[in-house]
Amino acid sequence: MVSQWFPVKERAFAIGVFNGGSMVGSIIAPPLLVALTLHFGWGSAFLAPSALGFVWALLWRRFYRVPDEHPDISAAELRYIRQDASTDIPAPANRVLLGLRQTWALMACRLLVGPVVQFYIYWLPEYLYRERGFSLKSIGMFAWVPFLFGDLGSIGGGLAAGWLLRRGCSVTAARRAAMGFGAACCLLSIAVASAASAPAAIAWICAVLFGHTFLSANMFAAISDLFPPNAVGRVTALTGLAGGFSGMLFPVLTGKLVDRVSYAPVFGLAALMPAFGCLALFLWVKRFRMVEFRGAKS
Repeated sequence: MVSQWFPVKERAFAIGVFNGGSMVGSIIAPPLLVALTLHFGWGSAFLAPSALGFVWALLWRRFYRVPDEHPDISAAELRYIRQDASTDIPAPANRVLLGLRQTWALMACRLLVGPVVQFYIYWLPEYLYRERGFSLKSIGMFAWVPFLFGDLGSIGGGLAAGWLLRRGCSVTAARRAAMGFGAACCLLSIAVASAASAPAAIAWICAVLFGHTFLSANMFAAISDLFPPNAVGRVTALTGLAGGFSGMLFPVLTGKLVDRVSYAPVFGLAALMPAFGCLALFLWVKRFRMVEFRGAKS
């Protein structure tokens, strides 16, 4: 959707806003779900979000339009959106996409980057309860704070990349700088387990989520840097498969490490994985430019 509606220089910011929406959900969720659980039982914490999901799907189906079909878009706006587009590129087949190092580089990046934010979303309440002595009510009061910083990082990563591009930086330099900064912030995850107090631990987690979403906004934007619009959705789906695969394995590993050792090695992994994901992408993709397809067929 972002590749359909935005030129290259604005895509990271648009994705940052899009990712920021999920962070807003994570901000609202802890106090809301704790309140539902305490007042109406744990079943309501599952049913209420599920019902809202159906409402969202109906609204999206009713109101979303691609640029060509939107009734209020002008010809000038269409030209602005398409300033980087190559409309004559045929849709590449899936086997062609899977034969490209750029596809595998993005898949490797998301394989390593994705589980980190999932770890913080799903395990933060348990960590605060087990290691920091929080009650359910306290978790509802404070577990949302790191996701506010995740929201700021998501939007900030997009703004930073756009700022660099407007000042003459190449797409490659802008993406590498933004993703490198985000990965550096994620290294602070190592400090969480050894923090002297619960507020200090939450402060380090805030810094990590700020960096992770700063990185993620540009990781997703890189897909539209490298692939034409008729391939972006499928490449994103392939990276989603890679992220889903590691997202299945990492919670299993987390549970074993927490039970048998402690949270320390898990936070260590969460610190290093984004850096290795960025390294894989940067080593396999030297320049962030559109892949050239020859004779590709849908």
